[in-house]
Amino acid sequence: MKRGSKIEMKEIKGRVGEKLFFQQKPRSRVKKDIVNEIQNYIDRAPRFGSPFIIDYLSLQKRDEEYYLLRDYNNGLPREVPISGVFNGDDISLAQRVEWGLQIARAGEAAEVQNHLWPGLNDMCLRLTDDNKIKILPPEIVRVLGQYRPDIQPLIPRENYTPPEIIEGSSWTTEGVLYSWGVLLYFLVTGAAPFSVHTKADTYDKILTSSFIDPCYMNPNISKRLNRFIKKLLFRNPKQRYHSWQKARADLEKLCSRNGYQADNSTVRKNTRRRKFIRGYTAVRDRILFSIKRHWKPLTAVLVMVFLMVMLNFMTGETEYITDETPPGEVVAVFYEGLQEKDEEKIKASGVTDLQELEVFLSEAYIMEQMRRQSEGLPLGVRGMYDLEEEDMVFGLRNLEIEQLENEEEPLFRGEYVFFLNPNGEQQSEAMEDILLLEKEKGIWQITEVWGSFEKLLSGELNLEKGVD
Repeated sequence: MKRGSKIEMKEIKGRVGEKLFFQQKPRSRVKKDIVNEIQNYIDRAPRFGSPFIIDYLSLQKRDEEYYLLRDYNNGLPREVPISGVFNGDDISLAQRVEWGLQIARAGEAAEVQNHLWPGLNDMCLRLTDDNKIKILPPEIVRVLGQYRPDIQPLIPRENYTPPEIIEGSSWTTEGVLYSWGVLLYFLVTGAAPFSVHTKADTYDKILTSSFIDPCYMNPNISKRLNRFIKKLLFRNPKQRYHSWQKARADLEKLCSRNGYQADNSTVRKNTRRRKFIRGYTAVRDRILFSIKRHWKPLTAVLVMVFLMVMLNFMTGETEYITDETPPGEVVAVFYEGLQEKDEEKIKASGVTDLQELEVFLSEAYIMEQMRRQSEGLPLGVRGMYDLEEEDMVFGLRNLEIEQLENEEEPLFRGEYVFFLNPNGEQQSEAMEDILLLEKEKGIWQITEVWGSFEKLLSGELNLEKGVD
């Protein structure tokens, strides 16, 4: 693990002195305001007495420089900012979770003193020579960020803002635990749960969108750790943890017997599904963000889609397949359903095990209905060629269906190119399925599908750019 530059310390009258300003120094008036604000915090803040929290005792001026002072115990501390250490690849999951647990212990020590940490983030973290986390008070970090090269964010700071704070509420324990959840997400995945180009868009995602499960960012994360982090990041504060003590205790239990580590089969499953989930999320976010800027047309589209669904429900299901439908047409209906995001067509063909694809189909259909509205096309019309490829979330091209020789039951081969449009760059792959049909209650149904469609369902699909 590579180490960054150590924080410069000096002994001042039996205390550890840490220079307040490093390189860029504020103007005298601004400096005075910063010094007063930090001194006021030090005067108000309790002494936590935790090995994971830095307790600043006073602020003194010496040789025209200001120093933050703390207790002098067994020599000068040897600390580096987490930003000088965290390059992700060479840090074990066990170490990352342990750091998260140390932060929770610090949070519990603050909780005992009835002290909230508004704005907890990665800039508050330092690491000692023995890999122990130290927390700098977020209140001090907030005012020093632009004057200290060691206090720099690893991910955009707005990621740590709970939804209720964005909406104007005050900080609570649940809000601080949300910030810790973001920090834990980052520590175990190396990525931010919500991060886009602007602060406003990040806030929009926090309020309205969902993040990729940590286990799909890092396949080694167990289901238990995945659920734990998601609970910390619930949009509704009532659904989160309500105390550091409870959250810390649950994480400690999870850490016993390596409960944070996924078993081999779960790692393989997470790895298979990762690209599909991440690709789908990219598509969804790109389209929804572009449409949210026109909320009135969006509302109209959603209302019309809802009315069409209700009308279809009241008038009964369309009979896509009857006892007179030959097996070849059943296969065609299946692929039409996939192209048109029509779950009913897919189920009518006999294929019912859609897994993650059910959500993908329904959300993609609504997105494409929004696209129809923006292009002036009629809503609620499903068809193979209503939208241009670049406006579709995903689709098929060059579909060919061929019946294979089989003495027992009809067997078909479907060949096509499957394409996905994440972030404006189309990805595609040549696909091939083998489909077996049998009669059920006098109707031909697809009972087995082998090949590429299986990979699509399980997330194993390896899309490459530019497949013709």
